[in-house]
Amino acid sequence: MTATTDARQGEYVTYAPKGEKCAKCKQGFGPLERVWRLTVERQSGAPAFGPYQHYEKCR
Repeated sequence: MTATTDARQGEYVTYAPKGEKCAKCKQGFGPLERVWRLTVERQSGAPAFGPYQHYEKCR
């Protein structure tokens, strides 16, 4: 499965809090810029929320 076909990578589209950086390119987000809220797999229980990623630029 590739990143473009893996729906589990992006949990939902939202806006990142001020000061957060993209998990992929390490750049900050602009005001009101849409981002993916990513999930982190865990050994037990539901996936935990993880970092943010640019919605369009780093998809």
